Order: sequence, then structure tokens, then C-alpha cells
Amino acid sequence: MSSSKIPSRPATSSNEDEPPLARADEVADLLRSIQDLIVPFVRAADEDAISKPSGHGTVVSGGAPRTTLLEHHPPQKLQSLMGLELPEEGKGKEAVLVMAKQILQYSVNTWDQGFMDKLYHGNNAVSAGYLFHGDEDGGNVVEEQDGAEGERTGKGLQDGREIWDLADLTPQCGRKGDALKMFLGWLYYGRAGYAAMVERAYDTTAYLAKLVQEHSDMTLISDQPPPCLQVCFYYAKKGTLVEGEGEKKKMGKVTSQICRGLVRRGFMIDYAPGEKGLFLRAVVNSETRRGTVEGLVKAIEEEGEKVWGDVVET
Repeated sequence: MSSSKIPSRPATSSNEDEPPLARADEVADLLRSIQDLIVPFVRAADEDAISKPSGHGTVVSGGAPRTTLLEHHPPQKLQSLMGLELPEEGKGKEAVLVMAKQILQYSVNTWDQGFMDKLYHGNNAVSAGYLFHGDEDGGNVVEEQDGAEGERTGKGLQDGREIWDLADLTPQCGRKGDALKMFLGWLYYGRAGYAAMVERAYDTTAYLAKLVQEHSDMTLISDQPPPCLQVCFYYAKKGTLVEGEGEKKKMGKVTSQICRGLVRRGFMIDYAPGEKGLFLRAVVNSETRRGTVEGLVKAIEEEGEKVWGDVVET
């Protein structure tokens, strides 16, 4: 049998032909630059908190009408704005920083008080190193297609229509990152700190439920006090819930249009199907302030006034 040998390479006695490693300096430089983007992103949410009790977040400049919470664009527009590509040659730090800046500009600012969407936990200082490690969809994107309300749930073709997958109902790939954040958070805040956060969150949730329960144009469907940190309810003028399948569709349209209007105001909640049609669902976390939920109720009242007559009473 013949045997083959791996060609030998000339041995070198030193690394004199190779540049010295400078990975630590490279990492430090990149982290400093990323930090310069992240800190103002978080600070903007902090500064906007004072405006939330009014029912409308501060309007800021951008490529589209936006608040601190979000500059909203449909998926096709985002694709063109982001200019995503896989280059043949690396573009280095500057390209990464440009992309990071775009990601922050077009992402939901989950530090914002108005972010009260489903299945999310609030951000804190310990979780900031994971800001770009997101397995979240950033909220429902709802559009009208042929007069029907629907969530776009997958990029591809469905009944001849282009669909964009936002993964809003997809089980997340893993919880190792969340487990690490939980552990580091426990080290940072301690059991007593976490206990105080939980108590504060439940108190605020009960307060939101109380505001809804006492409002003449809203109908609470959650228990009071709520058993978890979400509050479910309908906007229904004078507490009148509709009957029949056709009317349930109208209720769903009212709910979805209210949610869309809230995003323009700097609030993001979602909705789910119920016996009387789609209902509103707001999720509180330990950082949610009472003034924020007061502003949310005010914003829903004003958005509801806009759409109720056009949708239900026509």
C-alpha cells in the first residue's frame, strides 16, 4: 500500500513575521464606541418619562413621525433604509457603528415607559450588555389588507400576498441568555431588591386595572386585583359591548386601530382574541410608573373617541 505524507512547512523560530496581538485594545475601542450610542438611547427613555402622564410621548426628529419609543416603518421600507448586505471585504469598525446606530434608530426602545407589550420583562442596568442580543419581535405590525385586519406573520407568499415573519408567536430558541441575566441581576439587586420590584409591579398593575374599571368607556375583563402583570380590557363606549360575529369584527377593528394610534403617541401594548372580539392587553413591569399608566388610559380614551364612531356606529 502506498502512503502519502502531509507536506512539511518550514519551521520558524519566532513570530517575527506576525504582528503582535491587540485584541484587548480592539475590544475596548469598540465597546467604548458602542457605549456612546447605547447610553443616549437609554437616557432618551428616561427623559421622556416625564411626558407620559399627558398621554403622548415627546415627538422627536427622525425619518418618519416618531417618539422616543419608536420610529415606525413597514418592513419593506426598513429593508431599503437599513441597506443590509454581506460584503466581500470587511468594512471594519465604522460600518459596525453605522449599523448599530441604525438598529437603535429603528428598534423599539424597550427602556421607554410606554413599552407595555406582551411577554417582556423590563430592562435594567445589568441587562444593558445584552442590548443587541434580542429574541423579541418588538411588537405587532398590523396593516389593513383588502379591508381586513391581520398580522403579517411570515416573509413569503400566502394566498398571493407577501408576508413578513415577525416571530411574535414563535417559541424562543433558548433561555440560557435569560438565565444568565437573571443570575447577574440577582447578584446586583439581591432577593430583597427583586421582592421590592415584584411588589411595585403588582401595585402598579392593580392601579391600572382600577383606572380601567372606573372608566365609563372601558370594560375590564381581568380579575381585580390581577393575578399577573397584565391587564386585559375592551374600549367600549359607555361600557356597551357588541354582540354577534359581525359586531365582534368591528370591535376587533376598534382595538387594532387604537393600538396603532398608541404607537404614534409613544405607547405600545398589544391585543388578543376574546369572546367579544379582540381586546386590549397591557403589561406592566417593575419600572412602570403610575403616571405612565394614567397617560396610557388617557391615550386610549382619546384614540378610542376617534375610531368608535367611524367603526361601530356607522
